[in-house]
Amino acid sequence: KYRKCVEDYEIQGLIKKYSNYITYPIKMEVTHQHLKEKVNPDDKDEYETVTHDEVINDLIPIWKRNQKDIKDEEYDTFYSDKFFDYEKPIRHIHTKAEGTLEFRSLIYIPSHMPYDYYTKEYEKGLQLYSNGVLIMEKCPDLVPDYLSFIKGVVDSSDLPLNISRETIQQNRILATISKNIETKVLKELEDMQKNAREDYIKFYNAFGMQLKYGVYNDYGLNKDNYKDLLMFHSSTENKLVTLDEYVDRMKEGQDKIYYACGETIDKIEMLPQVEAVKEKGYEILYLTENVDEFVMQV
Repeated sequence: KYRKCVEDYEIQGLIKKYSNYITYPIKMEVTHQHLKEKVNPDDKDEYETVTHDEVINDLIPIWKRNQKDIKDEEYDTFYSDKFFDYEKPIRHIHTKAEGTLEFRSLIYIPSHMPYDYYTKEYEKGLQLYSNGVLIMEKCPDLVPDYLSFIKGVVDSSDLPLNISRETIQQNRILATISKNIETKVLKELEDMQKNAREDYIKFYNAFGMQLKYGVYNDYGLNKDNYKDLLMFHSSTENKLVTLDEYVDRMKEGQDKIYYACGETIDKIEMLPQVEAVKEKGYEILYLTENVDEFVMQV
C-alpha cells in the first residue's frame, strides 16, 4: 500500500496532476533502459540501465500561451488528453480576463453526450487552478446546471493556494468567473447557430434538452438567455428552426405561433387539428419532448 507512493510513475503522476504548470521546473531522477551500441553487427541486443535528471512538469500550460501561436490540433489534443474524449469538441473558448479580476480559461463544448451524463455518478465542473497549481479537479460552482456538459480549466492568480472546499463555495471570485464563462459560452452558441448551423444542429441534438431546462429553471428567471437558442421542427421547412425564423415567415395578420405536441413528428402530422391549421397555410412547430410544453408556457 505505502510502497506504491514511492514508485517513479506514481510520483510523476502526482506532479503532473497537481504541479504540472507551475513556473519552476520539477526534476527527479528517472531510470530508463537503453539499447547498448553494438561493437559488431552480429552481436545480440543488450540493454543498460541509465539514470538521469528529467524535468517532469510542462511549465507553460496551453491556456497561458498566446492564442495566435496555438493550432486547432493542439487544442484538440489537449482536450482528448485532459478529458479522455475520443471525439473532437465542437468548439473551444480561450479567454483572458484582466482588470479587477484576472483569470484565464479554456472551455470546450463537447460534440456528444457523456455516457454517464444522466447518472448520479456524473460530476459537473471545471478544473480550477491558482497560478498553475491544481486546486480542485471539478469545481461545480464554475458551471450552472444547464451548462454542466462543458469541460475545461480556469486559472486565477486571485485565488489563494490554500483555499478550502468550504471557502470555494462562498467565494465571490468564483461567482464572477462563473458568470463570465456562462456569457462566453452562450455567445459562442449564438455565433455557431448563425454562422455554422450544421455544427449547431449536432450540438443541439446532443444538448438541446439542457438549454430547455435553462429556460424554465427558476420559473423562467433566465429564459431570455436561452430562448433564442431553442429550435423546433418546422412543418413547412421540415427541419429545426428558431423562433425568430418562424416569426420572420409569419403570414400577414398572424399574431400567434402555432405548435403541436406528440410522441413523434409522424404522429403529430396525423392529428386532425394539425391538418386544419396547415390547410390555412400556417407553419406549425412540432414538439416531441416532454419538457417542450413547459418551455412554451414559460
